[in-house]
Amino acid sequence: MSGCTSMKELPSLHRNLSSLNVSGCKQLPELLGLEKLESLQLLNMSKCTSVCKLPDLSSFKDLIALHIRG
Repeated sequence: MSGCTSMKELPSLHRNLSSLNVSGCKQLPELLGLEKLESLQLLNMSKCTSVCKLPDLSSFKDLIALHIRG
């Protein structure tokens, strides 16, 4: 979903998804439903300049890499 500049919310995602790249999604204010991704290992939300709320990252036991950069 990288570069979807007009996306305002995440679509329904499969709970076994291990990698999510939403970098450049500039109109995405929050990542609703992300907490359901039990197997998430990589989250890239670089250049998501509208994100103002993050989920509780402590629930992601398998998370290896988190990319957040303006």
